[in-house]
Amino acid sequence: VWKGVYVKWHREMADRAATVVKFVTECSSHESLEVGDYLKAVKILCDLQLGFKDVQLYIFTKENNVLLNLIGLHYSIFMLQVQ
Repeated sequence: VWKGVYVKWHREMADRAATVVKFVTECSSHESLEVGDYLKAVKILCDLQLGFKDVQLYIFTKENNVLLNLIGLHYSIFMLQVQ
C-alpha cells in the first residue's frame, strides 16, 4: 500500500513542477525572462510548496533551460534556505 502512495505522491509533485516549467517556457521564448515573470515563477514554486528533493528531481534537469535552473536555485536558497 505504501508503494502506491509513494508513486502517487511523486506523480503529484511532477505535475506541480510541470506548472512552473510550462510557465517559464511560455514566457521565455527568446532565452530571456521579464523580471515580473521571473518573480511570478518563484511565487508559483512557493505556492506549490515543492521541497528541495522535488526541485532536484523536476527543476534541476538537463532538459530544462538555464532560466528554470536559476529560478530553482533562487527558490532553494531564499525560500527553502538550502545552504
